[in-house]
Amino acid sequence: MSSRLRIALVALACVAVGGAAAVGAGAVAATTGMSRAKLRSAEVTGDSRFQTMLNDDPSSLLGPTRAMYLPGYGMVFSAELDLAPRFTPNPFRPSFSKEEIARIRELKQHRLVTVRDGMRNLMVTWAANIDIPANENVALSVTIPYSKVEDSEGLPRQIVMSADRATLRSGNAGAINSSFRVQEYF
Repeated sequence: MSSRLRIALVALACVAVGGAAAVGAGAVAATTGMSRAKLRSAEVTGDSRFQTMLNDDPSSLLGPTRAMYLPGYGMVFSAELDLAPRFTPNPFRPSFSKEEIARIRELKQHRLVTVRDGMRNLMVTWAANIDIPANENVALSVTIPYSKVEDSEGLPRQIVMSADRATLRSGNAGAINSSFRVQEYF
């Protein structure tokens, strides 16, 4: 399955689940204490952290962080980050040299390390501040676009992390680090 198709299927599933979650939002709020205001607060936290994470280029966050609560699973967050937005081909800069393409790749590889660490830290923050059952999860999906001129071989187009809330809240660094389930799609 192509990576574009996989990303489209994941997005479609999120929309479908989000729509179903919205229909039952009143019942969910009544049974879990989760409200749209609380989800919005978590989204704002995500936006702030992503902008700080890549503070040298605030246009890296492509749209707001999105949050939804899935009863029985937990909190699911998604975001889209451009790791080098200033280096996207455009009408004023239609092409790049091989050396520039290599520098862009190196920059993105460096920023991927920052993003992965930031994702883990953000999930710990969310786990501490959201009111869901301890046996549920916190999940975060970050989608990363690449232009056609880039050398994106071996660089993930999507990173999905999840962990159970209780472990994220435990404060035990070893347990927290080993609890993350990470999937990268290329």
